[in-house]
Amino acid sequence: MSTQRQREANRANAQKSTGPVTPEGKAASSRSRLSHGFFSKTRFLSDEAPEEFWSLLADFMTEHQPATPTEQVLVEKMAHSQWISLRASFSQTDFLNNLGTMGAH
Repeated sequence: MSTQRQREANRANAQKSTGPVTPEGKAASSRSRLSHGFFSKTRFLSDEAPEEFWSLLADFMTEHQPATPTEQVLVEKMAHSQWISLRASFSQTDFLNNLGTMGAH
């Protein structure tokens, strides 16, 4: 069982934990669900150009000319898989490039 002093300390700490208040903090917080992408409503990250994805999809559709719903789904999956693969490659490159700057502090 907690003491009166612990309950007061908990209440005081709870007053400090009101969540993000700045636009930047709120934007960062809104992306927290990205770590669990299945539940995210975000299709594109802030540094990505959605028109590049749609162009990739259009190119795949033109090249493969899906004739059935199944073929269309498969072409869409190809475009999505390529997009995610590129995202992973760019993220890895950024991470590795930042490793060198982290040791410089």
